[in-house]
Amino acid sequence: MTDLKNLDEHKKKNMAIVVVSYDGYSDLWDDFFQLLNENWGNRTYPTYLVNNTKQPNYTGVKVLNCGENAQWSTRTREAIKSIQEPYICLLLEDYFIGAEVDNNQIKEAINLMKKDKLKYYKLSTFSKIKTEKYKESLHLHNIPGDLEYGVSLQAAIWDKEYLLKLIGDEDYNAWKFEIDRIRETERAKEEVLVGCVFDNRNILNICHGVAQGKYLPPAVKYFEKRGRLLNTNSRPVMTKKEYMYYCTKGTVSQIIPNKLKSGIKVFLKFFGFKFVSLDNKNM
Repeated sequence: MTDLKNLDEHKKKNMAIVVVSYDGYSDLWDDFFQLLNENWGNRTYPTYLVNNTKQPNYTGVKVLNCGENAQWSTRTREAIKSIQEPYICLLLEDYFIGAEVDNNQIKEAINLMKKDKLKYYKLSTFSKIKTEKYKESLHLHNIPGDLEYGVSLQAAIWDKEYLLKLIGDEDYNAWKFEIDRIRETERAKEEVLVGCVFDNRNILNICHGVAQGKYLPPAVKYFEKRGRLLNTNSRPVMTKKEYMYYCTKGTVSQIIPNKLKSGIKVFLKFFGFKFVSLDNKNM
């Protein structure tokens, strides 16, 4: 991995946009980066695609290759260590930017992180659970210590050192990172995660595009209404039955108290439901 040029100039930007992907999801890249450049083309932040070995060409995007066998943690860790900015806007290739981004809102988020020494600023949340406001803000909320996926790989701005600390030194996939965070919620002693907030405005206008390897039907319809056809040639769209199952599982996860979740998930497994936190118990 080559060192960056003009390090001082990059550092002045405060934040870098890092899209961590892998070559097996390259069919999503064209849509993702076209939407990024259409809806956030005036961004002033250096932007990186972190992958295995492929070298695509997208306007305003630098590709960082991490090797054919490098898993998510290694790709992310190597990329972050090579980037000079103190804050990382971490994105996944299946969370599409669906409308124009307001740069002023992004700048306000970064300035607040510096001012309040925040280490995690979640840019959207799909959780229906209500949490207390952060310093009486109209749109910012604290993240409870026991909230599953409170800290996750959804779009967020991270303090680089905090993210590196959570990733650690091992080589593993993104699911293990999520499972590790869930394990932390199960034994959490803090009422709120200090330095961690989420913004309920969805300021990147994120539309969740893919789950469990398939396109989500609402995402396909969302972009169809806006005159864009997502590339569904390389991966299928969820059937109505699959999408209903996906939504039901998500709802169950949100409404059940943490102390009851393990038992209920075990019960639901008898009816064919699958849960990452159970299927990867030994991760």
